[in-house]
Amino acid sequence: MERDSDADLLLGLYRDAMSCPRSEFQDRAVRVLRRALRFESAIWGGGYLDGAGGLGGRLVPLQVHTDEIDPAGLEHWKAINLADKVIPITIATPGRTHAFHAPTLFSAKADGVMRDYARRFGRQSYLVTSFCAVDSTVREWCSLYRPDADDQFTDAERARCQVLATHLRQALDVNTRLLGGSPGATAPESTDDRAAHTALATPAGHLVSAQPAFTSACAARWREFDGRRLPAAVLKALLEGRGVVRFAKFTLSSRPMAGLLWLRLQPEPKAAVMPPRRLDIAILFADGRSTKEIAQALGLAHATVRNQLVSAYRTLGVSTRAGLRARLREATPDRV
Repeated sequence: MERDSDADLLLGLYRDAMSCPRSEFQDRAVRVLRRALRFESAIWGGGYLDGAGGLGGRLVPLQVHTDEIDPAGLEHWKAINLADKVIPITIATPGRTHAFHAPTLFSAKADGVMRDYARRFGRQSYLVTSFCAVDSTVREWCSLYRPDADDQFTDAERARCQVLATHLRQALDVNTRLLGGSPGATAPESTDDRAAHTALATPAGHLVSAQPAFTSACAARWREFDGRRLPAAVLKALLEGRGVVRFAKFTLSSRPMAGLLWLRLQPEPKAAVMPPRRLDIAILFADGRSTKEIAQALGLAHATVRNQLVSAYRTLGVSTRAGLRARLREATPDRV
């Protein structure tokens, strides 16, 4: 079977990245790979190492896209991947594609659990590419599988996969930046400045992954912050505050995600620093009052109320009453 040229494949890949919703893009990208390489099933996932550091530890998936993968096989791998020799090899060489032959790689007596797993779930020959930096605990990888142990990938196929996998990851970056996507271990953040102040942490406060702006902001605010863990007092306040803690000039919020905490630092909402009278007018208007009703209630000229509302809209960067209400609810939840 004749394969498409790389130029044609990449043109289609980036075209999809700029027009296809994130929920569909990875499916299309895997179909692009199928036009270039022959494989039975695939996993394109991301996660973090739950271990003592370095290249060791169990790999805990956070976001996993699968293609023709038995769900039972994926769940089984999650439980046994501490014994998977592929993980340290690929993590140590980010950007490089490796070809593996399960009967050979797992030939030792101690490798029985992985050898049986590869045979049972049809993962006898495979290509694996890791995209992540060696010094990061967050990992992303793409694996292509063939079920027949005698049907091994050639070196030419491995080299082609390495080129295409790099573009696969770059195209996902393009897709997420242009069309958005949910935060995760490896999902690239938005170009919005707020997204640059995000991190993933364990329930004990250890940072699994953090944007540089997040760690810089923490270091500037808390002397006891060591770059690896949230200060104990901050974590306690966050947990007792049901996921939101307001400090001077900024807010730290969190929400659970795959057994971790997704953290975000946000500057204090501008509404909180508006003049009291302007804030009162904005709150009343957001609550459904007309400008005439507000003028009468506060004893102000109608024109004054309108001017204050214009300033409030400009300060908050909104253009509708619904937008005004949403931003005020963020800044003054006890009043809106």
